[in-house]
Amino acid sequence: MTSLGIAAGVAAIVMVASIAEGTRVQIASSIAELGANRLDVNSGTLRGDRNALLPLGGLYQLRDQDVRTIQAVPGVVAASGFLRGTTEASSGAVTAIASWIGIHEQGLAVLGYEVAQGSALTPQELRGARRVACLGASTARKLFGARSPINGRLRMNGTSFGIRCVLQQRGQSVAGQDLDDVVIVPMETARRQIMGEFPLPNKAVQQIGVRVTDPQRISEVSAHVTRQLGAARSQRGVDDFHLSDVASSVRVSARTDRSMMFLLLSVAVICLAVGGIGVMNIMLVAITERTGEIGLRMAVGASPVAIRNQFLLESALLCLAGGVIGVCFGVAGATAIAVHQGTAVEINTMVVAAGFLVSVAAGVGFGVLPATRAAAMLPAEALRRL
Repeated sequence: MTSLGIAAGVAAIVMVASIAEGTRVQIASSIAELGANRLDVNSGTLRGDRNALLPLGGLYQLRDQDVRTIQAVPGVVAASGFLRGTTEASSGAVTAIASWIGIHEQGLAVLGYEVAQGSALTPQELRGARRVACLGASTARKLFGARSPINGRLRMNGTSFGIRCVLQQRGQSVAGQDLDDVVIVPMETARRQIMGEFPLPNKAVQQIGVRVTDPQRISEVSAHVTRQLGAARSQRGVDDFHLSDVASSVRVSARTDRSMMFLLLSVAVICLAVGGIGVMNIMLVAITERTGEIGLRMAVGASPVAIRNQFLLESALLCLAGGVIGVCFGVAGATAIAVHQGTAVEINTMVVAAGFLVSVAAGVGFGVLPATRAAAMLPAEALRRL
């Protein structure tokens, strides 16, 4: 029972550390997948009051012409406009909700998708309003199961689309979004067939994705894009776009996660401190009950140092037992969280070793007072308690 407080603290530390490490690995992976050389030009401003004054809340202020302008900026490898939404997709009797993205010719390169099955959409299909689509791996499984969807058909918003390819599986984003639950269609097809009844401005896009030659040139390209797009808008006195880069967005998410992990770790440390205080109190009670034993040991030649070391060792072993239990519960808890919540968890030997070291350190730290009190007893007075 004395060890349970330590076990709870160590288990919490192991779980929090495992989740924090898993989050760090996932963030690094997301930056690699999304591209540290990715820059996004978003429609609208970061201020809600200004967006309220723009048509459609500022959501569709960018145009195809802006995409061509950005493609001509030095350092830009690829650029594409995007329209996004969610709709019901069906194949035969199977129906599912799927996210769709309308893209220009360089869209797949900007998004970082690769073709796993079939063939990519051709430039002619992407420039026109062809009713063709590429499916993400999750969407393909939901609608077609184990069957190959290539050359099959799906319906969205009452329109039938021919399936050209299935995209390489990418997993989840940092925000937990399934990147494979997607249907990609040509931009003009998205405008006419999926958003046909929506009052979309002519040639409008929600966002422009940009790939640059070198991540080190993100700031340079960002400044150049801002000048180019802002030049035409300054004549109208309109501020209707803002820029963000993937690496910065992911780093903001990482800082938020670290703040939450620090809070959870603080709670774990408090649990450990409460457990340590419990161990200290139990050891003080034990010393009171074993006063005669301490006096007998001193009478037969045990030094105060030996008495102190004995009780320090007992306290450390007591906490180490709690540490073993805590590590086991921590690993099991972290694994359960990973399985049931889909949270990234990374358990390594350093985390486990840290759990053991923390428990031993707590035992030694909270055992100093009881051990010192035991070593300071006078043999004659202690022997009276036999």
